[in-house]
Amino acid sequence: MLNDLDSKGIVLDRSKVNPMGGAIALGHPLGATGAIRAATVVHGLRRNRCQVRHGDDVRRRRARAPRASSNGCKRSLESAALAALSSLGTDMISFRADDGFELQGHLYGDPATAKAGLLIAPAMGVEQRYYAAFARWMAEQGWLVMSFDYRGMGASRPDAMKRSLRGLDADIHTWAERDAAAALAHLDWLLGEHGGPQREIHWLGHSLGGQILGLLPNRSRVTRAVTVGCGSGYWRENSIGLRRYVWWLWYVVVPLALPLFGYFPGRKLRKVGDLPRGVMAQWRRWCLDREYMMGEGGQALRAQYASVTVPMLSLAFTDDEFMSRRNTESLHGFYAGARPEMRRIAPKDIGERRIGHFGFFRDRFQASLWPQVSTWLA
Repeated sequence: MLNDLDSKGIVLDRSKVNPMGGAIALGHPLGATGAIRAATVVHGLRRNRCQVRHGDDVRRRRARAPRASSNGCKRSLESAALAALSSLGTDMISFRADDGFELQGHLYGDPATAKAGLLIAPAMGVEQRYYAAFARWMAEQGWLVMSFDYRGMGASRPDAMKRSLRGLDADIHTWAERDAAAALAHLDWLLGEHGGPQREIHWLGHSLGGQILGLLPNRSRVTRAVTVGCGSGYWRENSIGLRRYVWWLWYVVVPLALPLFGYFPGRKLRKVGDLPRGVMAQWRRWCLDREYMMGEGGQALRAQYASVTVPMLSLAFTDDEFMSRRNTESLHGFYAGARPEMRRIAPKDIGERRIGHFGFFRDRFQASLWPQVSTWLA
Protein backbone atom coordinates (compact mmCIF):
# COMPACT_ATOMS: atom_id res chain seq x y z
CA MET A 1 0.00 0.00 0.00
CA LEU A 2 2.75 2.48 0.94
CA ASN A 3 4.66 1.67 -2.24
CA ASP A 4 1.50 2.23 -4.32
CA LEU A 5 1.00 5.63 -2.71
CA ASP A 6 4.64 6.51 -3.39
CA SER A 7 4.19 5.66 -7.07
CA LYS A 8 1.25 8.09 -7.20
CA GLY A 9 3.31 10.88 -5.69
CA ILE A 10 1.71 10.63 -2.24
CA VAL A 11 4.68 10.29 0.10
CA LEU A 12 4.04 9.57 3.78
CA ASP A 13 6.55 9.96 6.59
CA ARG A 14 7.62 6.35 7.35
CA SER A 15 8.54 7.28 10.92
CA LYS A 16 4.88 8.16 11.61
CA VAL A 17 3.19 5.31 9.75
CA ASN A 18 2.59 1.80 11.07
CA PRO A 19 4.18 -0.41 8.37
CA MET A 20 2.40 -3.51 9.71
CA GLY A 21 -1.14 -2.16 9.33
CA GLY A 22 -3.72 -1.15 11.90
CA ALA A 23 -6.57 -3.14 13.44
CA ILE A 24 -8.88 -2.71 10.45
CA ALA A 25 -6.17 -3.60 7.95
CA LEU A 26 -5.21 -6.75 9.82
CA GLY A 27 -8.58 -7.95 11.00
CA HIS A 28 -8.91 -10.49 13.82
CA PRO A 29 -11.50 -12.35 15.89
CA LEU A 30 -13.19 -10.64 18.81
CA GLY A 31 -11.07 -10.99 21.96
CA ALA A 32 -7.84 -11.76 20.09
CA THR A 33 -6.36 -8.26 20.09
CA GLY A 34 -3.60 -9.06 22.58
CA ALA A 35 -2.46 -12.16 20.73
CA ILE A 36 -2.54 -10.33 17.39
CA ARG A 37 -0.45 -7.46 18.79
CA ALA A 38 2.22 -9.73 20.21
CA ALA A 39 2.39 -11.95 17.11
CA THR A 40 2.50 -8.93 14.78
CA VAL A 41 5.38 -7.39 16.72
CA VAL A 42 7.38 -10.63 16.73
CA HIS A 43 6.96 -11.13 12.97
CA GLY A 44 7.73 -7.46 12.36
CA LEU A 45 10.94 -7.71 14.35
CA ARG A 46 12.01 -10.80 12.41
CA ARG A 47 11.08 -9.30 9.03
CA ASN A 48 12.99 -6.10 9.75
CA ARG A 49 15.94 -7.91 11.35
CA CYS A 50 15.29 -6.14 14.66
CA GLN A 51 15.76 -7.31 18.21
CA VAL A 52 14.77 -6.11 21.67
CA ARG A 53 17.65 -5.61 24.07
CA HIS A 54 17.81 -4.67 27.73
CA GLY A 55 17.42 -0.95 28.31
CA ASP A 56 14.04 -0.88 26.51
CA ASP A 57 15.29 -0.17 23.03
CA VAL A 58 14.61 -1.81 19.67
CA ARG A 59 17.59 -1.86 17.33
CA ARG A 60 18.37 -3.09 13.87
CA ARG A 61 21.27 -5.54 13.80
CA ARG A 62 24.11 -3.38 12.65
CA ALA A 63 25.58 -5.81 10.15
CA ARG A 64 22.29 -6.27 8.28
CA ALA A 65 21.33 -2.85 6.92
CA PRO A 66 22.59 0.70 6.40
CA ARG A 67 22.54 2.93 9.45
CA ALA A 68 20.25 5.43 7.75
CA SER A 69 17.24 3.07 7.92
CA SER A 70 17.60 2.08 11.59
CA ASN A 71 15.65 5.06 12.94
CA GLY A 72 12.58 4.16 10.90
CA CYS A 73 12.70 0.62 12.22
CA LYS A 74 13.02 1.82 15.79
CA ARG A 75 10.28 4.44 15.61
CA SER A 76 7.83 2.16 13.82
CA LEU A 77 8.19 -0.80 16.17
CA GLU A 78 9.32 0.51 19.54
CA SER A 79 5.99 1.47 21.11
CA ALA A 80 4.12 -1.63 19.98
CA ALA A 81 7.00 -3.93 20.84
CA LEU A 82 7.45 -2.62 24.36
CA ALA A 83 3.73 -2.71 25.05
CA ALA A 84 3.39 -6.29 23.88
CA LEU A 85 6.53 -7.51 25.61
CA SER A 86 5.69 -5.83 28.89
CA SER A 87 2.34 -7.61 28.86
CA LEU A 88 4.24 -10.89 28.68
CA GLY A 89 6.28 -9.98 31.79
CA THR A 90 9.64 -10.68 30.17
CA ASP A 91 12.36 -9.00 28.12
CA MET A 92 14.02 -10.71 25.20
CA ILE A 93 17.77 -10.14 25.35
CA SER A 94 20.70 -10.75 23.05
CA PHE A 95 24.32 -11.26 24.05
CA ARG A 96 27.47 -12.74 22.56
CA ALA A 97 29.81 -15.54 23.52
CA ASP A 98 33.54 -14.80 23.54
CA ASP A 99 33.88 -16.15 19.99
CA GLY A 100 31.25 -13.68 18.74
CA PHE A 101 28.35 -16.13 18.42
CA GLU A 102 25.06 -14.36 19.11
CA LEU A 103 22.89 -15.97 21.78
CA GLN A 104 19.33 -15.26 22.83
CA GLY A 105 17.78 -15.23 26.27
CA HIS A 106 14.90 -13.95 28.36
CA LEU A 107 15.03 -11.78 31.45
CA TYR A 108 12.43 -11.87 34.22
CA GLY A 109 12.34 -9.31 37.01
CA ASP A 110 13.86 -5.91 37.69
CA PRO A 111 17.68 -5.61 37.69
CA ALA A 112 17.48 -2.53 39.89
CA THR A 113 15.50 -4.09 42.75
CA ALA A 114 16.24 -7.84 42.57
CA LYS A 115 17.82 -9.31 45.69
CA ALA A 116 19.95 -11.74 43.64
CA GLY A 117 20.33 -13.22 40.17
CA LEU A 118 19.28 -16.69 39.04
CA LEU A 119 20.57 -18.27 35.85
CA ILE A 120 18.61 -21.23 34.47
CA ALA A 121 20.80 -23.63 32.46
CA PRO A 122 18.64 -25.88 30.27
CA ALA A 123 18.65 -29.63 29.78
CA MET A 124 19.84 -31.33 26.60
CA GLY A 125 17.44 -30.55 23.76
CA VAL A 126 15.15 -28.36 25.90
CA GLU A 127 14.46 -24.77 24.85
CA GLN A 128 14.46 -21.96 27.40
CA ARG A 129 10.76 -21.27 26.91
CA TYR A 130 10.01 -24.50 28.81
CA TYR A 131 11.19 -22.79 32.00
CA ALA A 132 9.16 -19.59 31.56
CA ALA A 133 6.48 -20.27 34.19
CA PHE A 134 9.04 -21.16 36.84
CA ALA A 135 11.21 -18.17 35.87
CA ARG A 136 8.30 -15.76 36.23
CA TRP A 137 7.44 -17.21 39.62
CA MET A 138 11.02 -16.86 40.87
CA ALA A 139 11.06 -13.26 39.64
CA GLU A 140 7.94 -12.65 41.73
CA GLN A 141 9.89 -13.94 44.73
CA GLY A 142 12.53 -11.26 44.16
CA TRP A 143 15.16 -12.78 41.84
CA LEU A 144 16.36 -11.40 38.53
CA VAL A 145 15.99 -14.55 36.45
CA MET A 146 17.72 -15.16 33.14
CA SER A 147 17.17 -18.09 30.81
CA PHE A 148 18.96 -18.74 27.53
CA ASP A 149 19.37 -21.18 24.67
CA TYR A 150 22.68 -22.82 23.82
CA ARG A 151 23.89 -22.19 20.27
CA GLY A 152 21.88 -24.21 17.77
CA MET A 153 18.93 -24.49 20.13
CA GLY A 154 15.65 -22.56 20.22
CA ALA A 155 16.08 -18.81 19.75
CA SER A 156 19.89 -19.22 19.50
CA ARG A 157 19.58 -21.27 16.33
CA PRO A 158 20.88 -19.18 13.41
CA ASP A 159 18.32 -18.25 10.75
CA ALA A 160 20.45 -19.94 8.09
CA MET A 161 20.26 -23.21 10.03
CA LYS A 162 16.53 -23.44 10.68
CA ARG A 163 16.28 -26.58 8.55
CA SER A 164 19.63 -28.17 9.33
CA LEU A 165 22.43 -27.77 11.87
CA ARG A 166 25.00 -29.18 9.47
CA GLY A 167 28.18 -27.14 9.75
CA LEU A 168 27.56 -25.78 13.26
CA ASP A 169 30.81 -26.39 15.13
CA ALA A 170 29.95 -26.97 18.79
CA ASP A 171 30.23 -29.62 21.46
CA ILE A 172 29.16 -29.69 25.11
CA HIS A 173 32.34 -27.87 26.14
CA THR A 174 31.35 -25.07 23.74
CA TRP A 175 27.90 -24.86 25.30
CA ALA A 176 29.40 -24.66 28.79
CA GLU A 177 32.66 -22.75 28.39
CA ARG A 178 31.36 -20.21 25.86
CA ASP A 179 27.54 -20.06 25.90
CA ALA A 180 26.68 -20.67 29.56
CA ALA A 181 29.73 -18.66 30.65
CA ALA A 182 28.57 -15.74 28.48
CA ALA A 183 25.08 -15.95 29.98
CA LEU A 184 26.54 -15.87 33.49
CA ALA A 185 28.74 -12.89 32.61
CA HIS A 186 25.79 -11.05 31.07
CA LEU A 187 23.63 -11.58 34.15
CA ASP A 188 26.52 -10.36 36.29
CA TRP A 189 26.77 -7.24 34.12
CA LEU A 190 23.04 -6.57 34.36
CA LEU A 191 23.14 -6.76 38.15
CA GLY A 192 26.26 -4.59 38.36
CA GLU A 193 24.93 -1.92 35.99
CA HIS A 194 22.74 -0.49 38.75
CA GLY A 195 25.55 0.00 41.24
CA GLY A 196 25.49 -0.83 44.94
CA PRO A 197 27.11 -3.86 46.59
CA GLN A 198 27.67 -6.94 44.48
CA ARG A 199 24.65 -9.22 44.56
CA GLU A 200 24.76 -13.01 44.58
CA ILE A 201 24.14 -15.07 41.47
CA HIS A 202 22.53 -18.47 41.87
CA TRP A 203 22.61 -21.31 39.36
CA LEU A 204 19.76 -23.66 38.55
CA GLY A 205 20.69 -26.47 36.20
CA HIS A 206 18.18 -28.91 34.77
CA SER A 207 19.78 -32.25 33.84
CA LEU A 208 22.68 -31.25 31.53
CA GLY A 209 22.51 -27.74 33.00
CA GLY A 210 23.57 -29.16 36.36
CA GLN A 211 26.28 -31.32 34.84
CA ILE A 212 28.17 -28.47 33.21
CA LEU A 213 28.62 -26.01 36.10
CA GLY A 214 32.10 -27.37 36.75
CA LEU A 215 33.14 -26.59 33.17
CA LEU A 216 32.50 -22.85 33.33
CA PRO A 217 35.65 -20.71 33.48
CA ASN A 218 33.77 -18.07 35.53
CA ARG A 219 32.00 -20.57 37.83
CA SER A 220 33.42 -18.79 40.91
CA ARG A 221 30.80 -16.04 40.37
CA VAL A 222 28.08 -18.53 41.35
CA THR A 223 27.32 -18.42 45.08
CA ARG A 224 24.68 -21.18 45.36
CA ALA A 225 23.60 -23.94 42.98
CA VAL A 226 20.51 -26.10 42.54
CA THR A 227 20.34 -29.13 40.25
CA VAL A 228 17.03 -30.59 39.10
CA GLY A 229 16.78 -34.09 37.63
CA CYS A 230 20.54 -34.13 37.25
CA GLY A 231 22.76 -37.19 37.07
CA SER A 232 25.39 -39.02 35.08
CA GLY A 233 24.23 -40.24 31.70
CA TYR A 234 26.16 -43.53 31.84
CA TRP A 235 23.75 -45.84 30.08
CA ARG A 236 24.20 -48.96 32.20
CA GLU A 237 23.15 -46.95 35.26
CA ASN A 238 20.09 -45.39 33.59
CA SER A 239 16.66 -46.32 34.86
CA ILE A 240 15.74 -49.85 33.83
CA GLY A 241 13.05 -48.81 31.38
CA LEU A 242 15.47 -46.55 29.50
CA ARG A 243 18.38 -48.92 28.95
CA ARG A 244 16.97 -50.74 25.93
CA TYR A 245 16.12 -47.43 24.25
CA VAL A 246 19.54 -45.85 24.82
CA TRP A 247 21.36 -48.97 23.62
CA TRP A 248 19.54 -48.57 20.31
CA LEU A 249 20.22 -44.82 20.33
CA TRP A 250 23.95 -44.99 21.08
CA TYR A 251 24.91 -48.06 19.05
CA VAL A 252 22.61 -47.77 16.03
CA VAL A 253 20.80 -44.46 15.55
CA VAL A 254 23.55 -41.94 16.36
CA PRO A 255 26.39 -43.70 14.47
CA LEU A 256 24.19 -43.77 11.36
CA ALA A 257 22.61 -40.31 11.65
CA LEU A 258 25.67 -38.13 12.30
CA PRO A 259 27.66 -38.94 9.14
CA LEU A 260 24.50 -39.06 7.05
CA PHE A 261 23.02 -35.69 8.09
CA GLY A 262 26.03 -33.85 9.53
CA TYR A 263 24.08 -33.22 12.75
CA PHE A 264 21.59 -35.13 14.87
CA PRO A 265 18.11 -34.66 13.29
CA GLY A 266 16.18 -35.28 16.48
CA ARG A 267 13.03 -33.57 15.23
CA LYS A 268 12.76 -35.92 12.28
CA LEU A 269 13.53 -38.92 14.46
CA ARG A 270 11.40 -37.69 17.37
CA LYS A 271 14.30 -38.19 19.75
CA VAL A 272 15.77 -35.45 21.99
CA GLY A 273 15.57 -32.71 19.33
CA ASP A 274 18.02 -31.34 16.75
CA LEU A 275 21.57 -31.19 18.12
CA PRO A 276 24.90 -30.08 16.64
CA ARG A 277 27.06 -32.99 15.52
CA GLY A 278 29.79 -32.27 18.06
CA VAL A 279 27.32 -32.09 20.95
CA MET A 280 25.73 -35.43 20.15
CA ALA A 281 29.05 -37.16 19.42
CA GLN A 282 30.53 -36.01 22.73
CA TRP A 283 27.38 -36.86 24.68
CA ARG A 284 27.49 -40.37 23.20
CA ARG A 285 31.11 -40.82 24.29
CA TRP A 286 30.26 -39.70 27.80
CA CYS A 287 27.18 -41.91 28.09
CA LEU A 288 29.11 -45.00 27.01
CA ASP A 289 31.82 -44.40 29.63
CA ARG A 290 31.34 -45.60 33.20
CA GLU A 291 33.04 -42.41 34.41
CA TYR A 292 30.86 -40.26 32.15
CA MET A 293 32.60 -36.93 31.37
CA MET A 294 35.54 -37.83 33.61
CA GLY A 295 36.48 -40.66 31.30
CA GLU A 296 37.33 -38.06 28.66
CA GLY A 297 38.52 -35.31 31.02
CA GLY A 298 40.73 -37.38 33.32
CA GLN A 299 42.17 -36.27 36.64
CA ALA A 300 42.43 -32.63 35.62
CA LEU A 301 38.69 -32.42 35.12
CA ARG A 302 38.02 -34.29 38.37
CA ALA A 303 40.09 -31.73 40.23
CA GLN A 304 38.28 -28.90 38.46
CA TYR A 305 34.88 -30.22 39.56
CA ALA A 306 36.09 -30.95 43.08
CA SER A 307 37.15 -27.29 43.34
CA VAL A 308 33.50 -26.20 43.19
CA THR A 309 32.72 -25.47 46.84
CA VAL A 310 29.45 -23.50 46.66
CA PRO A 311 26.45 -24.81 48.62
CA MET A 312 24.54 -27.18 46.33
CA LEU A 313 21.06 -28.69 46.47
CA SER A 314 20.08 -31.70 44.36
CA LEU A 315 16.40 -32.32 43.65
CA ALA A 316 15.83 -35.80 42.23
CA PHE A 317 12.63 -37.78 41.75
CA THR A 318 11.89 -41.45 42.31
CA ASP A 319 9.88 -41.69 39.08
CA ASP A 320 12.48 -39.97 36.87
CA GLU A 321 12.34 -41.96 33.65
CA PHE A 322 15.95 -41.07 32.80
CA MET A 323 17.94 -40.76 36.01
CA SER A 324 18.31 -43.59 38.49
CA ARG A 325 19.47 -43.08 42.05
CA ARG A 326 22.90 -44.31 40.98
CA ASN A 327 23.07 -41.78 38.11
CA THR A 328 22.26 -38.97 40.51
CA GLU A 329 24.76 -40.03 43.16
CA SER A 330 27.52 -40.60 40.60
CA LEU A 331 27.26 -37.14 39.05
CA HIS A 332 27.07 -35.28 42.34
CA GLY A 333 30.07 -37.24 43.55
CA PHE A 334 32.10 -35.19 41.07
CA TYR A 335 31.19 -32.07 43.09
CA ALA A 336 33.04 -33.41 46.12
CA GLY A 337 33.98 -29.95 47.39
CA ALA A 338 30.37 -28.77 47.35
CA ARG A 339 29.08 -31.64 49.49
CA PRO A 340 25.61 -31.45 47.88
CA GLU A 341 22.44 -31.77 49.91
CA MET A 342 20.58 -34.64 48.25
CA ARG A 343 16.77 -34.68 48.20
CA ARG A 344 15.00 -37.55 46.49
CA ILE A 345 11.28 -36.86 46.22
CA ALA A 346 8.51 -39.36 45.52
CA PRO A 347 5.30 -38.09 43.88
CA LYS A 348 3.26 -39.43 46.80
CA ASP A 349 5.30 -37.20 49.14
CA ILE A 350 3.54 -34.17 47.64
CA GLY A 351 0.21 -35.83 46.86
CA GLU A 352 0.91 -36.31 43.15
CA ARG A 353 0.88 -39.32 40.85
CA ARG A 354 3.80 -38.23 38.71
CA ILE A 355 6.71 -35.79 38.54
CA GLY A 356 9.24 -37.41 36.18
CA HIS A 357 12.31 -35.90 34.57
CA PHE A 358 10.57 -32.78 33.23
CA GLY A 359 7.64 -32.31 35.59
CA PHE A 360 9.26 -30.02 38.17
CA PHE A 361 8.92 -26.96 35.92
CA ARG A 362 5.20 -27.39 35.26
CA ASP A 363 3.13 -24.76 37.02
CA ARG A 364 1.02 -27.29 38.90
CA PHE A 365 4.04 -27.75 41.19
CA GLN A 366 4.16 -24.05 42.09
CA ALA A 367 2.92 -24.69 45.63
CA SER A 368 4.54 -28.07 46.31
CA LEU A 369 8.00 -28.11 44.67
CA TRP A 370 9.02 -24.61 43.62
CA PRO A 371 9.24 -23.24 47.17
CA GLN A 372 11.95 -25.80 47.89
CA VAL A 373 14.19 -23.78 45.57
CA SER A 374 13.24 -20.27 46.72
CA THR A 375 13.41 -21.20 50.41
CA TRP A 376 16.77 -22.95 50.10
CA LEU A 377 18.32 -20.14 48.06
CA ALA A 378 17.07 -17.51 50.47
